[in-house]
Amino acid sequence: MNKIILFLTPSFYPHIGGVEKHVLYLSQELIDRGYQVHIVTQSAKGERNETYKGIQIHRFSCDPLNKFQVWMQMFRYVPVFLSADIVHAHDVYWWYFIMRFFLPWKKVYTTFHGYEGSALPSKKAIRSRKLAEWFSWGTICVGVWMKKWYGANPESVMYGAGNESPSPVPKNNSAVYIGRLSEDVGIIQYIQGIQLLSGELTLDIYGEGELTRRVKKMIELTPFIQYRGLTSDVKTVLRSHRFACVSRYLGMIEAMQIGRKVFAHWNNEIKKDYLSSFPQFSTIETFSTPAEFAKKLTHLLKNSKKEKEDIQTAQRWAIRQTWGNMADMYEELWKT
Repeated sequence: MNKIILFLTPSFYPHIGGVEKHVLYLSQELIDRGYQVHIVTQSAKGERNETYKGIQIHRFSCDPLNKFQVWMQMFRYVPVFLSADIVHAHDVYWWYFIMRFFLPWKKVYTTFHGYEGSALPSKKAIRSRKLAEWFSWGTICVGVWMKKWYGANPESVMYGAGNESPSPVPKNNSAVYIGRLSEDVGIIQYIQGIQLLSGELTLDIYGEGELTRRVKKMIELTPFIQYRGLTSDVKTVLRSHRFACVSRYLGMIEAMQIGRKVFAHWNNEIKKDYLSSFPQFSTIETFSTPAEFAKKLTHLLKNSKKEKEDIQTAQRWAIRQTWGNMADMYEELWKT
């Protein structure tokens, strides 16, 4: 009988994001290896249970911040928990916490993907992570920086994966921003930096978030910056631009596989460490202010040799970051 893996994740397909993509592609790889995969996740916009690409998705709806409501929902899935050989939480171990007392023998693991919001971790957040780590049979951290900021002691550290293929760099001076339109990922700084160059470079913006209205207002009189909304075709978007403005590991790896120079913004010390601990940190350009961003862009526009060297170095590493290798790490963890 095929082993059954149950993933708990705060959000999943059809939503777009790093964790969603991580769980989706990992699940597909595991199904190809003969596993059955179930997902328990929150419902939004009236989504229902479904099977997608062989993944059985179970959705629930309640206040996601109310522990007792979430725990009551978990009892609906006791049969699914009982049938699973492995339960693996993505950031939301606390969903399962109540089940730990009813199913103490069940093997439960956790992957920690990032940090909460745009502020430094609170003592409460650190305690919550340590508790999840203590109750888990094993953990994975997406980035070694978590050891410093959360006192994490994971069995494995990973950075993400991709399945993109190289594409020639376009000759036009263009950049693309792909991500949430929020303060912590630096969309305002990206826009202001491009504006300082007065049209030397175009910028296309893909994403949504709490700053969407402000972004549209900022670029009303800037013809070389365009807001494009959401996209599900990241590959095509990246291939049609020279520079990639992305600041999360998964997005950086995809851009590097395609062969694009990456620019990433940091706004506090934890994000700075997040970026500096990335294995290909030396090949990306990081900045905190619009002026710094504009200066680095100007330098690269005049120095294509450095751009080419950095792209080649990053690409050699990135193409080895496959979903198959990631699945290997998960399988190794589940042996503990």
